[in-house]
Amino acid sequence: MLHLGHMLETGTTEEIFAKPMHPYTRSLLSAIPSPNPILEKQRVPVSYDYRTSGINFNEGTDHLVEGSHYVCCTDAEFEKWSSEV
Repeated sequence: MLHLGHMLETGTTEEIFAKPMHPYTRSLLSAIPSPNPILEKQRVPVSYDYRTSGINFNEGTDHLVEGSHYVCCTDAEFEKWSSEV
């Protein structure tokens, strides 16, 4: 996943879709409509705004999520995001 010229999250499609870690990735995936009308009515999109997120892409390092799935973030962000997934 690339955002503002920074590689935020890498891995297989299955890994990223199963456990999106970065808030930007989660916001993109939450915007995908469901073909099931009942589920679509229940879908809650995740909002992400870089300017107000407090995330500095230059401070992060790659953290292993699992398998070949990595997310670029600080240790504190990784700990926080891991508890949210």
